[in-house]
Amino acid sequence: MLNILNTAQINMYISAAGEQINDINQFAYQRFPLLKAFRRLKESDFPTGTTTLSKEAVQQYVADLYRLDGKISYNRAKLFGEVINSMTSTQKAQMDALSS
Repeated sequence: MLNILNTAQINMYISAAGEQINDINQFAYQRFPLLKAFRRLKESDFPTGTTTLSKEAVQQYVADLYRLDGKISYNRAKLFGEVINSMTSTQKAQMDALSS
């Protein structure tokens, strides 16, 4: 792909990466407590006074987590569209040839 894209198009990806890094890091860090909770569930290692995970708490946590994931994905989709719309017919033909 890098051989097909021009410098301006590559810079679009570099710029977007810089803009998205905080959201991507936040998503990664927000996953840790959820992963830990499910590991504890598997091992029956519950906090004192509990016997299982709270379905409502997990649903709320996951909703917040994937709201952020949706934002990241939406911004990536917009970027891909911008790059594709900036391609020349020669670039598009080169991309089409990759799927053959």
